[in-house]
Amino acid sequence: MPSSKPGPDEAASYYLNYIRRADGVSLHHALGHASALLHKTLEGLKADKAEYRYAVGKWTIKDILQHLIDSERVFAYRAMCFARHDGT
Repeated sequence: MPSSKPGPDEAASYYLNYIRRADGVSLHHALGHASALLHKTLEGLKADKAEYRYAVGKWTIKDILQHLIDSERVFAYRAMCFARHDGT
């Protein structure tokens, strides 16, 4: 069965390392595993720790989590546009 991974001419060079690391893992499995791991990591987090930042002006754990949520929304919208052949 031919590989369904994009080749070097089909993806930006920045992403090729990530593509290589995903060898043998389905997207469905990887997303499920990442979601479960994040949930497990955050469920034991105390509320005061969510506001922790290692230096003034740096993001808190809550800031990082919100950034992940926002990014997921953007990627989901892009996927919908691709699926609908929407040029926006």
